[in-house]
Amino acid sequence: PVPSSATMTPSRGPYQFSDDFDSSVLDPRLLTLRLHADPTWFDLRARPGHLRLLGQQSLGSAHHQSLVAHRQSALHATARTVLDFHPEHPQQMAGLAHFYNTKLWHYLHVTWDERDGRVLRLGSLNFQTYTESAVVPVVDDAPIHLRAEADGRHVSFAWSADGSTWTDIGPALDLSLIPT
Repeated sequence: PVPSSATMTPSRGPYQFSDDFDSSVLDPRLLTLRLHADPTWFDLRARPGHLRLLGQQSLGSAHHQSLVAHRQSALHATARTVLDFHPEHPQQMAGLAHFYNTKLWHYLHVTWDERDGRVLRLGSLNFQTYTESAVVPVVDDAPIHLRAEADGRHVSFAWSADGSTWTDIGPALDLSLIPT
């Protein structure tokens, strides 16, 4: 997966964060999960202006995820990224997650489907139950823009081919099970 930019914007308040990945070191406001950003899975140099992650274990693993995150600091926030990713197998995926922990998350991701080819899937894990609320075939190999909007009780996802015309994907997903 090669996100070429990431943005986190609260819907209310003055704080905004954006990273074009034009530095050779990770911005200190971005976090990794359990692992330091090292060259075995993390690269800001191979393709300047892009963050390249080598996938490891699933979001449900308690060990080795390839996850770079910005902590949501407001109840109302929007996160966006651009993804240049071309999977060749259903176990290859990359995307944008609203992640509380390994047992509670929502994940809009690009993956490979043996029938439809490259697809967007919206998956959720609620403790032990994994569900997918949407699957959308992606027609071409162009980069895909992904967006998540949290409003305090729900998170909604959307995608775009150009970064300006957005298409909602799946329903608004409940965040009320996440402890506050």
